[in-house]
Amino acid sequence: MRSTRGAARRLARPAILLATLCLLAATVGSASARTPSGGPKDAARPASDVELASAYRGPRVIPSASMRALPLNAPVVGMASTPSGRGAWRISADGGAFTSGDAHYYGSTGGIHLNQPIVGGAATRSGHGYWFVAADGGVFSFGDARFRGSVGGSHLAQPVVGMAADQTGYLLLTAGGRVFNFGGARNYGSATNSCPGAPAVAIATSPRARGYWIAFANARAYALSPNARAPRCSGTRVVSKSAAAVVDLFNRLNDERHARGLAALRWDPSLAVYAANWSKTMGGSSNLHHSNIGSLLGPYNYVGENIAMGSAGVPASALHNNWMHSQAHRDNMLSPGFQNVGIGVYCAPNGSIWATQEFGRPSTSGSPPPYGANTPVYPIVRTDADHLGC
Repeated sequence: MRSTRGAARRLARPAILLATLCLLAATVGSASARTPSGGPKDAARPASDVELASAYRGPRVIPSASMRALPLNAPVVGMASTPSGRGAWRISADGGAFTSGDAHYYGSTGGIHLNQPIVGGAATRSGHGYWFVAADGGVFSFGDARFRGSVGGSHLAQPVVGMAADQTGYLLLTAGGRVFNFGGARNYGSATNSCPGAPAVAIATSPRARGYWIAFANARAYALSPNARAPRCSGTRVVSKSAAAVVDLFNRLNDERHARGLAALRWDPSLAVYAANWSKTMGGSSNLHHSNIGSLLGPYNYVGENIAMGSAGVPASALHNNWMHSQAHRDNMLSPGFQNVGIGVYCAPNGSIWATQEFGRPSTSGSPPPYGANTPVYPIVRTDADHLGC
């Protein structure tokens, strides 16, 4: 008999596979994120599921030759070297550009309202300009960098996570491992079918070689070139059960958002580490309970958390479907206010599965739109079952 443990709400859907699955959902928002109506404070949610707290907003930072002791409004998300190798640009999530060595400042998006945070950048071959890319695929050019195109007008199933310069153009990479090329950049393929066991997080090129590398959150990397392609999943690749479940939950989440016209959530390594640690904490103590997500405020002005557990044999797909059939959890998953997500899964020795979704909105993105409570149940597009579990 499958069972669950922990103080939790039970779903009123006895016909589903896991009728005994216990779930919780909570949301934390900054005081500045509250709206007169429809915001986190006024959302129709159980009082025990809502907590409000204030968020720290640091002073604005101007470009500098050194980042030492500077108070940042947003974390650094990318770095590009000058052609000489004696300087570099550091790029923050709000589009700030910080120079060191022989790198020169050519501009930033620091004063521009961004629909999605900056996730990476790349320098031109001359070293007299650079590009930034946002999670929605928008590209910004500075100095002698020329705009060659973007996927900003496309509705991506997975967010863009990085970029790299190549020839006279650039490459964009999504969390699903897909590569887009613009300008003179060559496309040698994607890693969407390689089953890496984790979302893609970075792409890099070399000025002395043709091709590029794609790196994943679990430290796996693939080299793609005229003579090499990312391996296709053969079904024999060794991927941990928890890592496979994480990727499955991430893809299902963004598929649901895509079906409702919402922007895909960007994979956030910091939130992912937090989520993984919390899932292990819950599984280690056999106690389903929420973390202190208020501790995440600062880099984020709006955060949320979904947790779930299932006994031995329960797949990740069942956790997703039960979350989607629970109003509070579904509201977190489909909120237009969130931009980032990190997911962690822990497989306990007894075969039970423990999962955590951590949602966040970077403080640099400004006050979030209304939370979006009372989202309708349907459509639910990822109702397919799988065997990805513990």
